[in-house]
Amino acid sequence: MKLLTIPGVAFSAAAYLNDHELLSIDFSSARTIRRWDLGDGATAVVPPSQATAAFCLFRPEGAAFLREQGFWPADQELPTVVGEPAVLWPRPGWSPSAFGAGGTAVIYAEVVVTDGYYSTRFHVRTATSDCESFHHARGYFGVAASFSADGNLAAVTGGLRDVVVYNVATGGEVCRMDQSDNARYLSFVGRDRLAVAAGRTVRLWDVPGGACIAKLPAFHKHATGLAVSPDHRLLAACGRDGRVTVCEAATGHQRDSYDWQIGELRAVAFSPAGSTAAVAGQKGIVVWDLE
Repeated sequence: MKLLTIPGVAFSAAAYLNDHELLSIDFSSARTIRRWDLGDGATAVVPPSQATAAFCLFRPEGAAFLREQGFWPADQELPTVVGEPAVLWPRPGWSPSAFGAGGTAVIYAEVVVTDGYYSTRFHVRTATSDCESFHHARGYFGVAASFSADGNLAAVTGGLRDVVVYNVATGGEVCRMDQSDNARYLSFVGRDRLAVAAGRTVRLWDVPGGACIAKLPAFHKHATGLAVSPDHRLLAACGRDGRVTVCEAATGHQRDSYDWQIGELRAVAFSPAGSTAAVAGQKGIVVWDLE
């Protein structure tokens, strides 16, 4: 186990740049991205010219999307995008929420105000189509989206109790799942299984059946992050109670549980090789071996 920390700095997100380097976002300043060397723990703030695109790296397949769009040439250590190109932010107020397999698709979330009520409109862009609106969800806090591993399905929520799965090619609704609390995080496990963090619980749902097939051990406080290992074998979840749990994705059976006393946890991630994982919290970032 390795602790990466800066006095007085809390962290709200973590993502691997590669197996030896990590990116984090400061909790108090969402525009501050840090790059960490996992060998010696050295860190540096990512320049603003790189940070605009680097935000995509905190979502699955974000790196593939940047490569596919030509924003990250093979000879660059980090992607560099000057300004905000339309392919990343097609319109003001739209934000990329999920990337599809191979970087060929993206889901954008748009906050909508109608008669004083807030909601979320989701749009999808694929390699063969322009942006198309496919779902208008209730709620706007805790907006989340995820593509299945093969890119054929997309799950979305506006942060309330309903989660809806769509067929990307046809735009048709596949199934709808009602949670016991407001949903905050979604992550497909392979092609036909969806993990949903809602309140203090994380559940595994069958897709397209829409049936709950497993419930992970509940957190004492709200769950705050989900991650799936590159081989889709493990599912990790973290919570505000400071615990991170690693389970078998096929059954939901708990494999490990840790509390490293770094305060509320806010994000968890697996390395590209799947040999380590990292969790970001109030007092630092912990990186640990999975083997």
